[in-house]
Amino acid sequence: MAKDKEKGKEKHRPIKQGDRYICPHCQAEVPLKQDCPTCKADIDWSKI
Repeated sequence: MAKDKEKGKEKHRPIKQGDRYICPHCQAEVPLKQDCPTCKADIDWSKI
């Protein structure tokens, strides 16, 4: 996974389960094209 050099954080792809997307860190459902509302993980939507 590539590092985001501006923020110093890694971007992670969401896990697809059916028609939902799940945060790879906290397993919460993530709204489409948004960061995780629970743990604030930076989600990389460019590869979806």
